Amino acid sequence: INTTMSTNANRQQAFSGNNGSTEVSTGGRTLKIIWIILSVIIILAVCAAIAVPIGLILTKNNSAIASTSSNTSMTNTTATNSTNVTTTTVATTINMTTTVNGTTTIATTSTTTACSYIFTNVASYSYSAPVGIATADINNDGKLDIVETNTGTNDVSVLLGMGNGNFTASGSYSTGSGSYPRAVAFGDFNKDNQLDIVVANYFTGNVAILLGYGTGVFGTATLCTIASNPYAVAVGDVNGDTCPDIAVASQSANSITILLGNCSGAFGGSGTVKTISTGTGSNPQSVAFADFNSDGRLDMAVANHLTDTMGIFLGYSNGTFSAQTTYSTGSGSNPNMLTIADFNLDGKLDVVVVNNFASYSCIFFGYGDGTFMAQTQIATSYFSGAVTSADINNDNKPDLICAHTSVGKIGIALNNGNGTFASEIFTATPGGGPNGIVCGDFNGDSKQDVAITNAAGGATQIFLNPC
Repeated sequence: INTTMSTNANRQQAFSGNNGSTEVSTGGRTLKIIWIILSVIIILAVCAAIAVPIGLILTKNNSAIASTSSNTSMTNTTATNSTNVTTTTVATTINMTTTVNGTTTIATTSTTTACSYIFTNVASYSYSAPVGIATADINNDGKLDIVETNTGTNDVSVLLGMGNGNFTASGSYSTGSGSYPRAVAFGDFNKDNQLDIVVANYFTGNVAILLGYGTGVFGTATLCTIASNPYAVAVGDVNGDTCPDIAVASQSANSITILLGNCSGAFGGSGTVKTISTGTGSNPQSVAFADFNSDGRLDMAVANHLTDTMGIFLGYSNGTFSAQTTYSTGSGSNPNMLTIADFNLDGKLDVVVVNNFASYSCIFFGYGDGTFMAQTQIATSYFSGAVTSADINNDNKPDLICAHTSVGKIGIALNNGNGTFASEIFTATPGGGPNGIVCGDFNGDSKQDVAITNAAGGATQIFLNPC
């Protein structure tokens, strides 16, 4: 801005005092204009001084927003063999990349959160001395349901899952007077694509078949007589006709009864009942199907309670089996239940047996040909009444979930991936000890939860995975 200014003399001549008034000459008007222009210049300069840093700040922030990226990784680190382990850790790492005016910076933030596998008891449903338990989606709504046996009222009860960890009691069905229903399993016995129920009735020496309608409702029980004191039951197709068959372990009969199905829902016809000895005085308490030698045929594993052995029967696909091969669980151990999975991740099925009167469980590593290594002991703090296996911490390794009936606890043993396990993490079961135990995702969070029957406490109880 170019401005012509008058001399000091001119400025002096521009103003004169006359009775308190000011006379503005032409030169005075020029000076006034100059002062106005200077004021505007000063104001503009001040605004510019303020605007520059603001603009820089806005530019910087806008640039950062436009070019900021992050990378988040989570690592689940489980506890290894140690004493009284009660937690696992979840490590979270966040990498934040920011670019401002061509300069890139990376900030890394890491947090580690401890997570305890002490499960949360969220629901309890009162029944009379419940023992057996099984879980499946029986009403086709995509949510797991539960069926459990009540030895005090001689019936089975249905709990329909709500998908949030809670259940709705849907009814009970008689298994016969004085039956003392001990175990339960699912199978589609009449091939209508709806799950049915088989129940082992301990005192009446029979099994009850209840056909399902696919709505959570079941028909009246049909009874099929077998050997005395049936204690455990398993379902599988042992003769290759696509119809589910049933295996029942009978304690005092020292045998496994095979009931061949015909896809009608009826069992016990001529030539369809086979009895397999488990050995004198063996008192079998658990039976399960699996293909141990990869020949496409179902084999059987049995826990022989009084002879302290785990027995293997190889299947011939026509409903018959090889002679039993036994493996010791230790003198006086009294094995009472088993679970099957690939515990050392070698692609071959293994067997874990829990013992009623020994403070250890036994793992038998499979060779993949139907034979097994001698037992390797897994230390437990208490005697075990029941066991199942599931991936509790989502690391693709089958973990052990034990029911310690005598002390009222659930024990979680996390798998190290090589057939060894971390020390058990315990959850107390209110009112008494767990008898039956199953796992499933009961609240839809993709984590394995636990359901138990608690005979002493008179309830079926639900425990949600907290991690």
